Amino acid sequence: MTRVQSFEALIKPCYRRLYAFALRISRDQALAEDLTQETLLAAFRAFDRFDQSKEPLPWLFTILRRRYINHRNSAPVRRETAQDLDDRTIGADQPGQLQAIERRELREKLEKCLGKLPEKLAEAVITVDIEGLDYAEASATLDVPIGTIRSRLSRARAALRACVLRSMEPKPRRSCTPDEGTS
Repeated sequence: MTRVQSFEALIKPCYRRLYAFALRISRDQALAEDLTQETLLAAFRAFDRFDQSKEPLPWLFTILRRRYINHRNSAPVRRETAQDLDDRTIGADQPGQLQAIERRELREKLEKCLGKLPEKLAEAVITVDIEGLDYAEASATLDVPIGTIRSRLSRARAALRACVLRSMEPKPRRSCTPDEGTS
């Protein structure tokens, strides 16, 4: 098997998750595409130094995150927030439509709340809760001690919980006083 074939065989199953990670941390589709391609190119260049007995995803996430940090530090303009990462639509005749709608609304609220978190807390949630890395892999990916990962996750989860609960509270109605709304 050639070097290219070996690389493709190892990396191809990771592509979607790598792109999803890029989209979540950058919150910009075009930037996520660029970061993913830059990461794959950097990974290919360093492929000879990668221990192929290990899981490639944490390695790729680390490369991607470093590329993102470099981009963010060199880009003076803020990127737009991704509006809706779930482009699936729910058909009216599907069974369990109400539950599906509720799950989608909750996902949207969580994505919105995740976008409000400080970047370091959001990165911890993305790497562990969304991408499924264990604490050691997240620690290596984010280049912080495991204790820091645990602390950030605890604070991030509490903030997400509070944000989602606030978004579910009914909005107070404006009541009309006798002199309002009458002619």
